[in-house]
Amino acid sequence: MDKNDVKKLLGQPETKNGDLISEQWVYRKMLGEIAEPVETYFLVNFNADGKVIAYQSIPAHRHMR
Repeated sequence: MDKNDVKKLLGQPETKNGDLISEQWVYRKMLGEIAEPVETYFLVNFNADGKVIAYQSIPAHRHMR
C-alpha cells in the first residue's frame, strides 16, 4: 500500500512528520457507536519509497501531545 492508497481510504492527514528515510502521517477519527464515539489517532508510517511500513491506532485519551 502506498500514500495514494492511504489518502483514498483515510483522506488528508491531520499532520505529517518525516525526514529523508521515513514519514509519518497522523489522522484523528471518531470510531464506535453513535452514542459513545471514541476519538482515535491513526499513525501511518511510510518508507522513503512511499510504501506503508507500519501503522497503529491509539485512543486519544492515551495520546501524548
